[in-house]
Amino acid sequence: MDDDSLENKFRLATIAPLDRRMKRKHLAVYGFLLDWYHRKYGDALASVRHIVAQLKERDPAGIGLYTGDVHSALKDLEAWGYITADVGVGRRASRYVPVWAHGSSVREIPNTIEDEISVRENQNTSVRENQNTTSDSVHKTQNEDPPTRTRLQDGVTGIGGDDCAPATPPLPVGLEATGAGGAQGGFEELWKTYFPKRGQGDKKKARSAYEALAPDADLHSSLLDSARAWFEAWQAQGKPDAPRKHLDTWLTGEHYECDPPAAYKPRERKAKANAKPRPEQPAPVAANDDWPMICDVGPFSPFGTFYATITGSKVEQVDYSTQKVVLDLTWSDRGSGPDVQHTFYYEHTDPAIQERGQKFIRRLADCLDIDELTDTNQLHDRRIKCTINDRLAISYSRAA
Repeated sequence: MDDDSLENKFRLATIAPLDRRMKRKHLAVYGFLLDWYHRKYGDALASVRHIVAQLKERDPAGIGLYTGDVHSALKDLEAWGYITADVGVGRRASRYVPVWAHGSSVREIPNTIEDEISVRENQNTSVRENQNTTSDSVHKTQNEDPPTRTRLQDGVTGIGGDDCAPATPPLPVGLEATGAGGAQGGFEELWKTYFPKRGQGDKKKARSAYEALAPDADLHSSLLDSARAWFEAWQAQGKPDAPRKHLDTWLTGEHYECDPPAAYKPRERKAKANAKPRPEQPAPVAANDDWPMICDVGPFSPFGTFYATITGSKVEQVDYSTQKVVLDLTWSDRGSGPDVQHTFYYEHTDPAIQERGQKFIRRLADCLDIDELTDTNQLHDRRIKCTINDRLAISYSRAA
C-alpha cells in the first residue's frame, strides 16, 4: 500500500496508543497531523496557532489543548521518530511529515514461493526517518499501552498554512534561508517587550526560564503578543509603581497562556478634609420583615378576604411519599380561569409540611359540613370564605 494511504494512516493511529510515552496531547496532535497531511505537497502545513484552533474546534467539549501542550507534543513526536518537522520562521508555517514506516518492519519469510516478501507489524520496532538513510537506520523504541487512545478522521483535507491559510507548494531552497535566524530577537526581544520602561526582576532567571521553554518561531511570536497585552493592561492602570509579575515567574507559571489582569480602576474622589461625615440613618425595618413567606398561593395573588367557589382540583402523586393537592378558587366572573390556586401537600417526607396540608383538608370539611372527605371532587362548586395575607398564607372559614 502507499505510504500515505488511508490504510497506513489508520495503522499509525491505532499503534500510537501502544506507546506508553503517549499522552492525550501527543495522540491529539499526531492524529491531527495524519489527517491534515496533503499528499500533493507531501506534508502537513500548519502553524501551532492553527493546530490549537483546529483541535479546539474538533473537541466536542470545545476545550482542545493549550499552545504550550501543542509545542511540547510536536517536539516529543519528532524526538520519538513519529514525524519529521521543518519548523517555520516568522510568518511561515511549519511543515510536518509523518514517518510512514513507523511501527513496521519488513522480513523475508522462509519457505515462500519465489522469494515472496511479506510485511508484518511488530509492536516493538519502529523506523526513524533519516535523510542519509543507511542499513543501520532502524532503532528499537519502547511501545507499551498508554492510558488514552485516539482515532483518525476519515477525510483528508487539502487546506493548510498559517492560521488556515491555503496550502502552498514547498518553497524553493533559496527562499528557506531568507527567514533563518531562529525566533527573531530571542530572549532580548521578549525582555524588552514584556516591560519596555523598567526592569522586571532577575534577568538571569528570566533568561534561564526562556531557554528552558526553548520556544520555536511560533511560540516566540505568541509570547510577544501576550507580553504586549500584559504590558498594555498594566499601563492602563496609570500607576507607574503598580506591581507586576517578574518575567521569569510569568514564563515558568505559563501565565502567557492566560488573559492579563483587568485594568486598574481609579478610586472615587475623597471627601474634603473639613467636611463632617453625615451620620448614616438606618432604614426603617418593618416589624415582620424577617418573617418567612408561606406561599400557599402564587406570588401574584391578591391580599384580602374573598368569597370564593372551589371550581376545580388536582391531586398529583409526585413520588411514593409525596402527594400534592391543588385547589382552584374563583370569585370573579372574568372567565379566564381561577383567581387563585392553593397548593398544599397531603403527604410529604417533611412532617410539618404534611401536617399543614392535612389541616387544610380537615378545615375545609368542617366549613363545608362534610362528614368524611375522601375525594377532592366533594369540594367542587362549594362556596367558602378565604383570607390571603401578605405572606401569601391562606385560611378558610364558613361563607355567610
